[in-house]
Amino acid sequence: YMATTTGEVPFWENGISRYLNGKLTAQQYFQAFQGEPLGVLSRQWRDALGLKASVPVVASACAAGTQALVLAWAALAQGFVDRCFVVGVELLARLTLEGFNCFQLLSPAVARPFAAGRTGINLSEGAAVVCLETNRTLTRSPLAVLAGGGVTSDAFHMTGPQPDGEGIERAIQQALTTAQCQPERINWVHAHGTGSHANDSAEGAALGRVFGEHQPYVSSTKS
Repeated sequence: YMATTTGEVPFWENGISRYLNGKLTAQQYFQAFQGEPLGVLSRQWRDALGLKASVPVVASACAAGTQALVLAWAALAQGFVDRCFVVGVELLARLTLEGFNCFQLLSPAVARPFAAGRTGINLSEGAAVVCLETNRTLTRSPLAVLAGGGVTSDAFHMTGPQPDGEGIERAIQQALTTAQCQPERINWVHAHGTGSHANDSAEGAALGRVFGEHQPYVSSTKS
């Protein structure tokens, strides 16, 4: 499973800029633009690894990596596969930067998720790969256990969450239920924590309702 938001956007973004400035011919630009669909990544990984099946690509913005993990976990739990890789990769693109800038969500300083004076997000790039296996195929002690997961869509707005965090709450409840875990057993939450007013407010409301008096520690790596 591959997770990304931008895919190869920086490559064709650079191509269209050079074409409009007369530095690429139409044919050269067409070759650059062939890398625009996110599905290109699926074919490239399939060919590079010599796989017979296609590689599913998850492109749900900031949630892509987590959702890919949940989808892979579901495939394992349902017996479709015994082992799979989950790849998260993000390249920094001008399109992404200008998009967040239009939303006035780019912080001029280091992001401070959940802080009263938060001013937005910092964007960066990176990549990571994890291998998920079932107990049937394990040959060594696992580094961690993915016990359950949840994926929802509140269908509220294209770029903003439902203000009361109802969709987020349902996803957390799904994760707890599938993991057969009670809320009071959770002592730490790695939050989405974008540093934006709308996201942090909705996520905080959802966490408050799920955990009640047994509030766990909450942090976000986006700072």
